[in-house]
Amino acid sequence: MFIPIESGFALSVREDKTLFEYAWERKIVMVSPSTLLATLRTIASVLKNENQTRNAVEIGKKAGEMLDKFIAFTEDMDGVGKAIEKAADAHSKVERERVMIDHYYRKCLIALNTKYHHLQVLCCYSTSSELNLIWL
Repeated sequence: MFIPIESGFALSVREDKTLFEYAWERKIVMVSPSTLLATLRTIASVLKNENQTRNAVEIGKKAGEMLDKFIAFTEDMDGVGKAIEKAADAHSKVERERVMIDHYYRKCLIALNTKYHHLQVLCCYSTSSELNLIWL
């Protein structure tokens, strides 16, 4: 509440010592020409600090959300990496088995060709994994 007459403000506060406190309890700030500028600057400073605090809290929340998402992403990437390693291990195992089977079949074909050469039949192993008989 702005009281434009300085002497009236001083007289009213001097006559009723509880007047200032009474106004304050009702969220009224009594100001005079000599205290108006200081009071306005104080209010502006308090509002600025309140905004900064609110912004800092918001920044903290957003940073926490980003961290949570980054941690989840990192955990997902670890899972993907483990799955890729597992798939690579399975592929290596199957490839080793394929090489062993291929070697075994070639040995068997050589043995068959040697054993049944007199029948004039040639056994061969095609790329489609089928056994072909060629009559000579």
